[in-house]
Amino acid sequence: MADLNVFAVDAGGSNSWALTLTGGDGLAMTTANGYTAFTGAETITASVWPGDDLPETFAPTLVWLAAVNATVTLSVSAAQTASVTPGDYYVQLTVSGVKQRIGTLRVGPSPGTGAAAPTICTRADVLNVGGKAVESLIEGSDQGTLGELRGRACRWTWRTLASRARSILESQASRHGAVKEVDPIDPTDGVDAGPNWGPSTIPDTTVRNQIKAIQGYLNDGLLMTDDEVVEANAHWVIHLLYARQIAGRDGDDQYRSLSRYHRSEAIRILAGATLRINTDTSDFNADFSDDFVERVANLEYPPI
Repeated sequence: MADLNVFAVDAGGSNSWALTLTGGDGLAMTTANGYTAFTGAETITASVWPGDDLPETFAPTLVWLAAVNATVTLSVSAAQTASVTPGDYYVQLTVSGVKQRIGTLRVGPSPGTGAAAPTICTRADVLNVGGKAVESLIEGSDQGTLGELRGRACRWTWRTLASRARSILESQASRHGAVKEVDPIDPTDGVDAGPNWGPSTIPDTTVRNQIKAIQGYLNDGLLMTDDEVVEANAHWVIHLLYARQIAGRDGDDQYRSLSRYHRSEAIRILAGATLRINTDTSDFNADFSDDFVERVANLEYPPI
């Protein structure tokens, strides 16, 4: 068969297709076209795989429909496609030991149980900042992609906060005596080595673990977001949205310029914004005091 077939199915879905086996001349492999007729006793199998020498993803069902007419039925089940990552996969048939690639299985996305990425700005926030020009790029079927871009903007904000915190903590640590450590992370006495840090509330007070604790607060949704933080995130989303339109053509200069502008605005706004973590409303015992976390996020540590 010519490698021209595209077999479409959604992840977790099933489908079947009637196919005609053809020879190198493109004609059905029947006696009328000079071929030895199939009897139906021939062994036929099918395989789906992502390409190269990667292993088979699954084996679809392949049965004779009418052997004398060289027709077969290819079927995929819901169980077979349930765990398949959406994308294109090669389809290969083997008839009496002869292998032939016949087309592509295109697995589309479908509703699942995945959790949406954390976001800071909404679709309305993005449109308020970007206006009609941005709205024209956001199609009704593109909500999932916009949600992904909003999630990326949120992670960018989190990385910025973590970077600020790490800079402060490492600077603080360098101006204090070394924390007593054992092989080589856990302090022996659970007490910080700096006058502004005071007694430790957890056994391990290394920079790494303090950053980990802050990341935990972020994962629990305890970052306070004011208008500046929301606006910065909206600009970052628009920067990513315009960047996605760039394909290297001459006409992409405007998209490239707009992408750079919104990226610059996002960085400028967030640089002047207060990034504050509020543990007052949490339902768990914080590893650090509210005062500690807020001062880290706000770059408010006093000079030593």
